[in-house]
Amino acid sequence: MIITSEKKFKNNFDDYIKSLDTNREIAVTRDEGENFFVVSESYLNSLKESLYIESIPNLKEKILEGINEPIDECLSREELRKQCMS
Repeated sequence: MIITSEKKFKNNFDDYIKSLDTNREIAVTRDEGENFFVVSESYLNSLKESLYIESIPNLKEKILEGINEPIDECLSREELRKQCMS
């Protein structure tokens, strides 16, 4: 996380934007006592998706179970298709 003054952020705007985009960072700057956070759109979307996943009961656990399931125990594409069609 980058923490900087409003003046420094304005003076080095292009450098900060490039860093935020490249490194998926968050910049915090203060204006008249209020903190402002600057993030790239793609990073914001990933944060929103993470919050959405966390909001669905048991979804996170199901995803982790799927990740940890041995590949030879997974359904083939054809088996999955048949299961979904029935």
